Amino acid sequence: MAYLASDILYNDPGFSNGETYNPISAHAQSKTANIIFSVELNRRLAKRGVESFALLPGAIDTGLVRHFTLEMLVEKFE
Repeated sequence: MAYLASDILYNDPGFSNGETYNPISAHAQSKTANIIFSVELNRRLAKRGVESFALLPGAIDTGLVRHFTLEMLVEKFE
């Protein structure tokens, strides 16, 4: 569900053109990109009988959250 935290910043996906870097937004954009890739792969391979899926594996304790401050979380989900 991380993808809900941010749209993809197509004009500045790497936060290099002035957009303030936010690790929550960066992670969310990567999850959205995974979904978009899967949808497009599914479309392109449908005629070959191949399907592509993007799955929500549930909560996985990767330790990523340790890099998020409470302020970052509140700002993104207000």
